[in-house]
Amino acid sequence: MAFTESLQATETVRYSSARAGHDTGQIRVKKVWFTMGDSLVRSTHAAVSGQSRFMRAGRSNSRRRGERVRSTFRVGGSNLEFPRQPGGEPGEIINCRCFLEYRRTRRQQRPGQAPAETTQDLNRINRQRLDQATRKPKPFDGSDNPAIRRAAKKKYDDAIKIEPEITKILDDVADKTGAKFALKEERVKFQASSQEKIQRQMLKDNTLSIEASADKIWDANRYTMTWDAKDPLWRQKMLQAEKAMNDAGWTTIKNANAWEIGYSYNGMNYNFQNAAGQIIELQFHTPQSILIKDISHSIYQTLKTLPADDPRRSGLVKRIVKLWADDRSHVPVNVASLGTPTPYPLI
Repeated sequence: MAFTESLQATETVRYSSARAGHDTGQIRVKKVWFTMGDSLVRSTHAAVSGQSRFMRAGRSNSRRRGERVRSTFRVGGSNLEFPRQPGGEPGEIINCRCFLEYRRTRRQQRPGQAPAETTQDLNRINRQRLDQATRKPKPFDGSDNPAIRRAAKKKYDDAIKIEPEITKILDDVADKTGAKFALKEERVKFQASSQEKIQRQMLKDNTLSIEASADKIWDANRYTMTWDAKDPLWRQKMLQAEKAMNDAGWTTIKNANAWEIGYSYNGMNYNFQNAAGQIIELQFHTPQSILIKDISHSIYQTLKTLPADDPRRSGLVKRIVKLWADDRSHVPVNVASLGTPTPYPLI
């Protein structure tokens, strides 16, 4: 049950985030149901694998736009908005390992209506996230520092400018290799997240200036590409993605291999830099490792709130390491010699 509850909480947050974007009115978010594709998948879940639904708009928005769409998936005897949705039949949600992929599409424009641009969409969602973040108490000092807010906004604005270029490169790679994106709707780090990270880094190292702390943010543009762990060409496809970035003028400056057992995180994390000095992050995973990552991230969020001398920290670290070590079926083949072996610190 703990496994199910952890994934349930994670999927609920992802669904709420995607729906917030849908309810802006500028974009439509389509959700696609996927299974793990192995012999353990229930027949009722396999029946909906690959099916897609548009997000259901909020009641007021739905009435205004006249939307009448079926947003749920029929899984056995349950109508579910997302895997493991609370209230579903126990036989359909307990130990479920399915996941959704959220895809953004532009709304069809009415005559005389201005087109909804990608930048506008992301800015609108960013403002919502920023408003939500500023209403929550912060566990650090200096949260209202105007200079930090300006640095975070610049980081966000710069990321928005290069987003279309990166997305085009990686979409082409995905079309050629069959890659799927995880959390593509979060390909630009929101201003509130950058602001928090700048402050957290400065509290950890009081010698850092605001500019130096902002420069340490290498994931303002972040993408995650996945191929199945059993794909014998996983290694070649990943290298094909790296080559596409290099050919487009983005130099590999970091190629961290964190697939080893005993690490607190598993995956391939690459950073690329362009001629202007901008840096982006590209992670390579499997659908199976994404599932574990979601669970471990919820534990990590708790870990971040604890003081360095809190005795509970060691127990949480052990739980995260154990998640990655217990079942190694999430690790793709022939990846041991890729990149640079890199154990990731939790804080």
